[in-house]
Amino acid sequence: MSLKDIQAQVDEWTSQFTPQYWKQHEILAQMQEELGEIGRILNRVYGPKPPKEGETINELGNELSDLLFAIACMANREGIDLDKEWEKTNEKKFKRDSKRFEKKE
Repeated sequence: MSLKDIQAQVDEWTSQFTPQYWKQHEILAQMQEELGEIGRILNRVYGPKPPKEGETINELGNELSDLLFAIACMANREGIDLDKEWEKTNEKKFKRDSKRFEKKE
């Protein structure tokens, strides 16, 4: 599934609501909330902070997908084609940054 497909699914689902997309700062707040949940999981599973008694730890994949949904909402609201932007990012990583980091021997 491409990012374009994900954006289309999000657009189809959100088209039933009014407004279809929240304001930019509201979507940003949602993205930050999801990122916080990702941080909480990482801190509980890999970090020094053990879960509280009875605390359920959500799945990392689920929270990453929630963040991706919010990113797709922001991109759709702003008319951004994430497939095109992803290609630009890959261009930077594979060319500009190709010698930037230490490689395996």
